Amino acid sequence: MPVRTLPGRIRDLKRRRPQGETSTPAAGATGGLAPWCGECNRGERPAEVFQRTRELPDGSDIPCEQCHPKHVRLG
Repeated sequence: MPVRTLPGRIRDLKRRRPQGETSTPAAGATGGLAPWCGECNRGERPAEVFQRTRELPDGSDIPCEQCHPKHVRLG
């Protein structure tokens, strides 16, 4: 039956890396993320990196230019 062979076939697949990527990560324990600036997210440490935002005068939020992964990557 095909259902029984699927787990074995998945285990046999080779892992592929994108072109130019090395086998060891370039950054340390932070995974290449910039440290939290301490000013965004109303001064409260965000639970997730995508919550590193600044509030505009109109009440909308934008990604922090100093530490949000969209703008700053290490390595």
